[in-house]
Amino acid sequence: MTGIINRLEQGLSGGQFSFESPCYIYDPTVLKDNINALEKELGTPVIISIKANPSVELNLRLIDRGVEVASLKELNLAVNCNKIYINNPSMDKNLMRAGIAAKAFFIIDTQEQLQQLIALAGNRPLQPVILRCNVDVVSSLLPDAPAIRKDHFGMDLTSLLAAARYIRDNEKVQLLGFHLFGGSHTFQRFATYIARAALALIPLIEESYGSDIALVNLGGGFGEHWWGLQESFAAYHQALSRFPQHIELVHEAGRATFASCGVFMTTVVGTKRIAGQHYAICDGGMNQNFLLCQTENSFRRMRQPYCVRKGSQIPLENNADQKTILVGSTCSRDDVIGHYPGEDIQAGDILLFDQCGAYHSTYTVNRFLGLKEAAYYVIS
Repeated sequence: MTGIINRLEQGLSGGQFSFESPCYIYDPTVLKDNINALEKELGTPVIISIKANPSVELNLRLIDRGVEVASLKELNLAVNCNKIYINNPSMDKNLMRAGIAAKAFFIIDTQEQLQQLIALAGNRPLQPVILRCNVDVVSSLLPDAPAIRKDHFGMDLTSLLAAARYIRDNEKVQLLGFHLFGGSHTFQRFATYIARAALALIPLIEESYGSDIALVNLGGGFGEHWWGLQESFAAYHQALSRFPQHIELVHEAGRATFASCGVFMTTVVGTKRIAGQHYAICDGGMNQNFLLCQTENSFRRMRQPYCVRKGSQIPLENNADQKTILVGSTCSRDDVIGHYPGEDIQAGDILLFDQCGAYHSTYTVNRFLGLKEAAYYVIS
């Protein structure tokens, strides 16, 4: 049981806490602790991806951090942060203009995007830009690397070097460095290959640019439980130690920092039995937390929440032969958010799902049936 779940269980069962259901509950102390722990493990600054949780109250706690944004709304949340990085292959003119005014650092997806940025800047100064690499760069530089899932982000090696030369020949803009990212949940398998490819890319970029660069953003691809990968981190530290002194290494994190700081809470509104199977119907489901339903996975691994009953403790029957299936309030057969061991569950019980601080609140179909959106709270 995590610290935030323990606090909520005690506060809800004892009547000290009262939240509108369904809702998300966040603890910014956990967020800050996660960021500090990840930076300590990596030995580099960590840039926070606001897309993982665009909560106003949470992101106000990130003012002294570097943050990555991908939209005008996210930029408005981060406007007072220490360093702002804008990264979106389809950023429009409004986002570019606002980013220029905010003195943000742009992560450039194509040379055409760079040309548009320069044109919009006019006589206003631009921060040095960062070139985004496509994952094809890894296989181009490291034939022995395992295949990384292809995507449409960034530039291949030929385009990268051409963009570096374009910046060299344009007095309006300078090159800060490059961004090479393997994708979500890729740290364990690909991190050392990403680092090796980035190390090989540095002299090629610097030769095309005609000068040293200063920054390499290695993304990260850290999962929710990154702290359990000590063997992978040991190998990764060796790869990082080979980078030249003039290069500042940074990483990005979204779910790795936000996930464990958030809990999804829903309340059981009724139970029923169909053909021997016990069900609990909840007031929150796929409309408020689409990710719990795992509708996009062929093989689902249903999440098990903690159950709180006001005024009493509920012993968890981990070895129970029967399970209660937990469903939401829509008319979709895919609206299944988890299961609970045993059948000791009743209307009024409160269910707490941990590790819901990243993406869960936004990656959802909240307009389906016009059902209410989840409320959210920040505790400290």
